[in-house]
Amino acid sequence: MPPLRSTSNPFAGLPRHRSEVQHNPYLSQIMAEKKTHQLPLFSGEELRHWRGRWRQLWQGDASKGQVAESQFTGLGSAKAERRPLVLEIGCHRGDVLRELIRHHPQACFLGMDITLKRVYLAARGIQDAGIGDGAVIYGRAEAMVHFFAAGELDGVVVFFPDPWVKKLRQRKHRLWNECFVENLKQVMREGAFLWFKTDVRCYFKDTHELLCAAGFHPLEKELWVAEGGDYTSLFERRCRQQGKEVYEARYQMTTERS
Repeated sequence: MPPLRSTSNPFAGLPRHRSEVQHNPYLSQIMAEKKTHQLPLFSGEELRHWRGRWRQLWQGDASKGQVAESQFTGLGSAKAERRPLVLEIGCHRGDVLRELIRHHPQACFLGMDITLKRVYLAARGIQDAGIGDGAVIYGRAEAMVHFFAAGELDGVVVFFPDPWVKKLRQRKHRLWNECFVENLKQVMREGAFLWFKTDVRCYFKDTHELLCAAGFHPLEKELWVAEGGDYTSLFERRCRQQGKEVYEARYQMTTERS
């Protein structure tokens, strides 16, 4: 099945009829496993239901404990009893997402991607690993304001989005643009973090300038979410194997203008 291509219907769900798409084994698996209510994958109208309520997915798990106030250093004034909610945009098959969940049981994590294969493998990986507070969204990041309430996210991770650099006319397809950044600012709370990686220098530079102009402040210190694990995606491993440089930056979201 092709990826979700339009934001005109942000609550587009899974196809209901085989005739709507070419044969896709992941569609069949998702439909079957969703009936058991065990696959941590959300799409369509479910997303409308959970907007502003994502933490309630894991509300009953008190064994995770509370987050010490010190763990929010650099994230603003979050209260200790409020568990951070972090979104990975473009989670691919869930390699980084699983590492984040495994090493930070005090937090809640959501991954998002636009193809059935990716979201199924990411969700199934969480389920099979038997790790806690994580789930996957089948949806477009450009429509995130429909999936998250204002200030709901404590952090956003974006690793290796498509830079669209082969042809100049393709740049309109880039994830990073002014509209996307404004949407980010709506769903991220004051002081939330943003963690960005790419292997394309010009894309990194353009994105950095875009974020700084919108009020995101670069951070020199390490993020709490970067501690404890090896958060390298499949794309990053491939880049490093090929000797390519990886560009990385961390930011803090603020509504204050300098």
